[in-house]
Amino acid sequence: MKFASIVAAAFASVPALAVPAGFVTTDGTKFQLDGKDFFFAGSNAYYLPFNVWGTDHYSDVKLGLQLAKDAGLKVMRTWAFHDNNRTYVSGGLPQYGTGAENTVMQFFEKDGSVKIDLSKLDVVIEAAEATNMKLILALTNNWADYGGMDVYTVNLGGRYHDDFYRLPAIKKAFKNYISAVVNRYKDSPAVFAWEIANEPRCGADGTRNLPRGPDCTPATITSWVSEMSTYIKSLDPNHLVTTGSEGGFNRQSDDWTYNGADGTDFDAELKLPNIDFNTFHSYPQYWSKTTDWVVQWIKDHAAAGATAKKPVLHEEYGWTDKSTRIATLSKWQKASLDLEVSDMYWQFGTSKFSYGKNHDDGNTIYLEDDEAQPLVYEHAAAVNAANGGAAPTKPTTTATATSKPSTTLSTTSKPTVTGGPTVPRYGQCGGASWTGPTKTPAMSTIRENAEDSPVNTGGDARGNSSDTSSDNILLVLQRSFNQFHNFATTFAALYFIGGVRVTFSTGIAAGGNLAYWTSYIVTCVFTFITAAVIAEICSSLPLAGSIYLWAAEAGGPHFGRLFGFVVAWWSTTAWTTFCASNTQAAVNYMLSEIVVFNTDFPSDSSSVKFRAVQWILTEIMLALACIWNLLPPRYFKWIFALSSSIVVLDFLLNLIWLPIATSNTLGFRSTHDAFMTTYNGTGAPPGWNWCLSYLATAGVLIGFDASGHVAEETKNASVAAARGIFWSTVVSGIGGFAVVILFLFCVPDANTLFSYGGPQPFVSVYAAILGEGGHIVMNIVCILALWFNTAIAVTAASRLVFAVARDGVLPWSSWVSKVEAGQPRNAVYVVWGVASVITCTILPSAVAFTSLVSAAGVPSAAAYGLISLARLFLTPKNFPKPAWSLGRLSKPFQVIAVFWNGWVVAVLYSPYVFPVTAESLNYAPIIMAGTTILALLTWWFTPADKWLPSQRIQQTLDADTR
Repeated sequence: MKFASIVAAAFASVPALAVPAGFVTTDGTKFQLDGKDFFFAGSNAYYLPFNVWGTDHYSDVKLGLQLAKDAGLKVMRTWAFHDNNRTYVSGGLPQYGTGAENTVMQFFEKDGSVKIDLSKLDVVIEAAEATNMKLILALTNNWADYGGMDVYTVNLGGRYHDDFYRLPAIKKAFKNYISAVVNRYKDSPAVFAWEIANEPRCGADGTRNLPRGPDCTPATITSWVSEMSTYIKSLDPNHLVTTGSEGGFNRQSDDWTYNGADGTDFDAELKLPNIDFNTFHSYPQYWSKTTDWVVQWIKDHAAAGATAKKPVLHEEYGWTDKSTRIATLSKWQKASLDLEVSDMYWQFGTSKFSYGKNHDDGNTIYLEDDEAQPLVYEHAAAVNAANGGAAPTKPTTTATATSKPSTTLSTTSKPTVTGGPTVPRYGQCGGASWTGPTKTPAMSTIRENAEDSPVNTGGDARGNSSDTSSDNILLVLQRSFNQFHNFATTFAALYFIGGVRVTFSTGIAAGGNLAYWTSYIVTCVFTFITAAVIAEICSSLPLAGSIYLWAAEAGGPHFGRLFGFVVAWWSTTAWTTFCASNTQAAVNYMLSEIVVFNTDFPSDSSSVKFRAVQWILTEIMLALACIWNLLPPRYFKWIFALSSSIVVLDFLLNLIWLPIATSNTLGFRSTHDAFMTTYNGTGAPPGWNWCLSYLATAGVLIGFDASGHVAEETKNASVAAARGIFWSTVVSGIGGFAVVILFLFCVPDANTLFSYGGPQPFVSVYAAILGEGGHIVMNIVCILALWFNTAIAVTAASRLVFAVARDGVLPWSSWVSKVEAGQPRNAVYVVWGVASVITCTILPSAVAFTSLVSAAGVPSAAAYGLISLARLFLTPKNFPKPAWSLGRLSKPFQVIAVFWNGWVVAVLYSPYVFPVTAESLNYAPIIMAGTTILALLTWWFTPADKWLPSQRIQQTLDADTR
């Protein structure tokens, strides 16, 4: 670092060399053109090289640039890349967001060679020269649109997205392309600056791109920027070089845009000797920020530029809500104007191309629309006036051009121009007959950037455009959770010690102690295997509502939609009913004190008075759990720590206090009694009575997909969410086994246990062992733990409901999927409402409520089995690569998961008490059948192009196959 500082100082002390006329330079924090300050307004038109949909490419590009010039804009930014992966082996990249085949600039051939064809870029350069428009040329893309970094990485042996910044072979290939572009246009005054990449980050799109590696830091990208900027300057010392950064800082902060979470360090990049200026972008709707936050964002970057004595450029900014766009963008433009920070809005539009309007990605400002007057014409006039320029006039020019022969540049190592000396330097390609891509929405599940993407702060999540601009392909939930938060989601949702307490009496009734602990061991082994399978799939698709998306992708193009609909309904049923039943479980601990203190009040659900109190308390606790979920993420994150802490406290109190108290009161049961006794409290035949013990043991560990539902809000999700699923299940299973053994020794025999009465027998158990005061403390811990457990369950359920609504499955989906401050608040209201309605069934009949919640565990187990089955037979070799992989164990584990979850479903469908009566009937199969029928009807009547169409499922599967 000291040597680098010396070099930078040396560069700063050398007088600037004379550059050719018409080339932009810098002087401190200002841009200059021919010795005068060059403060400018500009725009983005990434599509210029691909604008071949009209009658003549050159004419359309020239017309667009002339119209921009007439509007007062001085600089336009466009893509100087379009990579096509011709290898297309299994595991290659999709052609997502690519333009016409004849606009591809770089081909990676099967023999390892590279062909570069810059003829379409020639058209843009020549049109810019003809209109005196300056161009910022981006040399590659962080995102999958039009190829970008991962095309290099896949073809040249990389594993992670950020291998692009590290591996020598990849950097050499990128330099080869840089050399072709820079050497070709280095003498053109149309070039404002070379931009190394559009929005370089450690991670990108978690589905369409390779996953983020574990070791990428801001230093990784800064080092790469230094190397590439130095290389470009060695080829062309006269043009400016910039990063293309979104502007993320690397400072002490809880804000991901300021703490280097995405791998960028604006300050460090700006200090590099061969970076002439740095860029920053603003999309508060996608980043969970306010419009006023952007004003401060602009000020902070201006201050960073002043400190480094270099210019900064507000290179992209956009706002999708047209009703407030003028007020919003005007505020930002005024801030830029006051600070003399040049700016370029995203993105440029006109209806005067030969084919009509260019595509609207939601942010496009068309010159012919009324909003263009203040946002383009008047703003450009104000900026130009600061330079002493005149106000622009309305465009009247129509550009025309004659076709010129194309220039084709092919290379395997050093680029050479083919076509002979008569070919002009910037050949113009004749008009293509291709009419442009049909607007097809990207999978509305918005799988983009499962590692570090910005987020949406408002609006309907389904409204994101499929435009090929990566800036509109963003997540909508705030990514603020880390590995601990993700782990805690499942750890708290499973709440292993509470699960053992709830199911203990059921387990003892079905086979006795011997059946319970042996079945628990079997359950742990096979559930761990299932969790590993699901974790691997989550690593491939770490998104909100993950479980039904996993089913959709696992089902492939033929069955994906069907499986997605079915699992969406199954899982939504499971999680909403779980929120209701879990809250009632907490209330049962309270009401069991009626038995302990022998209060003159009904103590069982046969009394309507008891049920009324039970219902009121359940609704209150449910409301509190849901309201907590409406808190901002920075406050809500505390619930992860609190919920996990109270689970650990509950565990330690039982592990330490309970055996000590047992030895002084009831005494321990003998080893034989604890491990070897059997019991039949179900009335089932002996063999099936034993099998029913799995009802209790499997129920303890169902719901580990919770970590997947918050994956979209988790940093480094493809690894963190997978670890969260697997390790929280393992820790919960092992902890649960310790508790099972503890209770087998401390809890009285079955007949005594069942004689205690009350809705929760363990309250009486604790009273008998710990005494009156001690059991109250233990009871408070149990109630608080279950309440936190419910709050976490509401979190997972709301993310699932949000994702299902985001894909248009639910009624009123546009409202349900609305996001506020990076949170799916309306989805929380839906979960609250549905769970509250389910809770109301307590009032007419205890059987009605029990029947509803009895189905809570079945859908999850069925979904685990269906997903594993689909992966095994429908997409065995065609699924996005996971960052957390089982390797050779993947297929055997899938087989085991299919059979195990089939067995669990069979047990959960069984009656629990024999002989079967109306009151003892298990309604789970009936409820599951009804739910499945609703799913099938929704699938049948929802048009294929409205939700998870087969073609887009196939595109996702092709994104990065295993």
